Amino acid sequence: MDALSNRVRDLAPNVEPTREAVAAAREQLARAIAAEPAGARRRTWRLPALPAVNLRLLTAAVAVVTVAVIAVGAFVATQVLSRPEIAAPPAVDLSRPVQDQLDGRTLRIATVTEGPQRYDLPDGSASSDSYLLVRSVSASYVSADGSVTHVFEDEPSSLVSTHGPDGPAMAESFVAGSDRSVQESTRIPEGWTEGLPVDGQGILDAFAERHGLDAAAAMAESVPTFLVYVLPDPAWYFLTVAQREAVVDTVVAGGGLSRSAEGADIVLSADDDLLGVTRMARDSLVPVSGSTPSWAGDGLPATTWTNEVSFVDATPSQSEPDAAPTSACGGVPIPDSAYAGTGLSSLLDDNGRAAIAGQGVPELGEEEWAPVEQSEDRVVLWSWSLHDGSTPRDPEPGEPAATHEVLTISRDAGGAWVVTDWSQCLMTQLVDGYRTVDVALDAAAADPAAARLPLLVSEGGCPVDAAAIELLQENQNTDVVEVLVALRDDVQTPACVDSGATPFTIDLDEPLGSRPVIDLAYLEGRNLRVP
Repeated sequence: MDALSNRVRDLAPNVEPTREAVAAAREQLARAIAAEPAGARRRTWRLPALPAVNLRLLTAAVAVVTVAVIAVGAFVATQVLSRPEIAAPPAVDLSRPVQDQLDGRTLRIATVTEGPQRYDLPDGSASSDSYLLVRSVSASYVSADGSVTHVFEDEPSSLVSTHGPDGPAMAESFVAGSDRSVQESTRIPEGWTEGLPVDGQGILDAFAERHGLDAAAAMAESVPTFLVYVLPDPAWYFLTVAQREAVVDTVVAGGGLSRSAEGADIVLSADDDLLGVTRMARDSLVPVSGSTPSWAGDGLPATTWTNEVSFVDATPSQSEPDAAPTSACGGVPIPDSAYAGTGLSSLLDDNGRAAIAGQGVPELGEEEWAPVEQSEDRVVLWSWSLHDGSTPRDPEPGEPAATHEVLTISRDAGGAWVVTDWSQCLMTQLVDGYRTVDVALDAAAADPAAARLPLLVSEGGCPVDAAAIELLQENQNTDVVEVLVALRDDVQTPACVDSGATPFTIDLDEPLGSRPVIDLAYLEGRNLRVP
């Protein structure tokens, strides 16, 4: 686990791969990758893995998810805040099951977060008290038929303020705006709530089954199950207050979660600091506000959140497609929805569910895999963990070690699902309008005393049209030179007659010297200047 945590990196700012932070801020990662413009300074990233359905480790997940907003609903693990008003029109009566009030409308459950973010400065340093305070909004939509849609960046993220002496410099790397991603999730079947048991444990078991969790493990870890899976689920709003109260009573009675009353609120405090505290409206037992502490010793303030509940006229999935993928693994595009962190079972369609039961499919950890392609003939899954049984990847000189995996399950001639590939891979950037290429340093022409960087560009081992090569990003620092070179999509590589590469030279501000040259096409970065 430590080896993986050291290798697998996450673009989400402000997250360190500590043993306690064994989690994935995938939605934040997706946004960070999508928002990375040409010329922007990069943020280091780490994406540790979770063992299969290990609910104990989910106590660490909440602390990271607070900066990403839990994808399955409108709750983020919290610390005590004074309660804000719920932004709900009078038509929304949260003390009654909302399905009785929809009347053809759609329920919107939005979470507004304000949290600290840190960016790398050109020299790699920043004062410990410097950060940005960023506002983001994600939401869940529930239609009258029980369909659930999660929208990440439902409103454009924005910079609230800068803090510390290096805050203004960090602000230069912040990209305001929205990289919206719309994702369908597990439907709430008609009559589901009416068929629930009357006791709190029975209701918890039903939610565990709904999320594909092992019932025994969910019972043993009832506090993280409740905070990570049950409370964020829009189905919580379909329960009666009596049903909600039965669940809360059961979880509190099981230990690890205390309850107190403050004015019009019920305050739930988890014994585990990472799970923190959440405020619920006493009359409805829905989450209303909170915060979560930052990592010990990082000097950053808490991330705060508030909930907004309302009726709207339409579901975004009716008109909002997923954003184009901004990353790939071994050439396989990875859609932003794969970073959501909602669990494998909630993302699989009928083809996906049939495929994972196929021949040769390994045991798939619920929190370790996400589908990136699902069709009648092929299902492709992507993992941010490395597993025994996958085909290792031998890195080229200067390349980082493999960090992820792609598992391909296809139908054979008889129509049966079988594993056709299971390989380790490296994450690379995808830039709209461009395609990645193979870049190498022209060692014969490289002169440490010259202020130029001679490169060789090829595609599939063949030379490319020089007019198609563009330098999309260049960072010249005193100790490193970073470049992102790509080919324009509208210019095709000529027919390959002989193997080779096309020279491409970048002018530098100062002599190259002994500085390493990093290819930013790889999210981990590849050193082109190796012995």
